[in-house]
Amino acid sequence: MKRYVLILSGCLVGFFLLVSPFESQACKKVKLENADLREQLEDSRSLNAELEVQLREQQRGLEMRNRELTEMQNRIDTKNSELQRLYDEGEP
Repeated sequence: MKRYVLILSGCLVGFFLLVSPFESQACKKVKLENADLREQLEDSRSLNAELEVQLREQQRGLEMRNRELTEMQNRIDTKNSELQRLYDEGEP
């Protein structure tokens, strides 16, 4: 019985010695993939920050153009009113 226990123990030790390099390789692979994903995440965050800055700049530009358009529309309305008044005055 002791002989079987020793043989079984030796087999288990041998198995773990065989498997441990594979586990180590698998761990290294996972760690490398994790590092790559962290780098991609950081790159994405940087890009997102840049895009948010561009978006804010474009929104400011649109707001400015909308104000200009509103001012132009007000001037057009004023000129139309003036033209209508002149037309009405010209009628007998």
